[in-house]
Amino acid sequence: MNVRSQKKQEKIERILDHGIEAFRVHGYHSSSVQDLADYCQISKGSFYQYFKDKEHFCQEVIIHYSNKMGSMVVEIFGDESLNGLSKLVKFYETVLARVKEADFQSGCLYGDLSAELGGVNEACSETLSKCLSKAAEVFASVIIEGQKDGSIRTDIDSKTLSSMSYNNFAGVILRMKVDRKLDAGQEFIETYVKRLLAHK
Repeated sequence: MNVRSQKKQEKIERILDHGIEAFRVHGYHSSSVQDLADYCQISKGSFYQYFKDKEHFCQEVIIHYSNKMGSMVVEIFGDESLNGLSKLVKFYETVLARVKEADFQSGCLYGDLSAELGGVNEACSETLSKCLSKAAEVFASVIIEGQKDGSIRTDIDSKTLSSMSYNNFAGVILRMKVDRKLDAGQEFIETYVKRLLAHK
């Protein structure tokens, strides 16, 4: 990649970073292209240079968010000093800290957009589904690791545990945003993860 292409890619990534926050705070339907351009600190004309329309922008934001989450997951799940269960605990605790840092104004973009666009916008829903499936596969691999090292229960298959854990946590984040406190998240970690997921 030459310097010009690299600078263009970096600019697009900065725009997509702003897009994550724009959709978290204002949602999809409440944001016009002009609103998004303003939030991303670019002109409306520049917006259309990079994205075909708001739907295309949303799809790219979802993919960008998935990649950013993936980087965090790789760092945590790649810690060989932790067993499978401890990796899950660390991940969820990291997300809780970020939600609190954002003053409970933002949570999981997957959950926010799924609630708003699921069954309404086919293109964005399809992108969300693909990214969620990819995330579930990663979580399943960590659960398999935990089942092998003896930290996670083995009487339920890894795919089911992964899906239940990820889906339940999405609801927990929404509850924390409503309550504006970490209680639901802490309860999820202490009861669901440490007690119900743990090997007996």
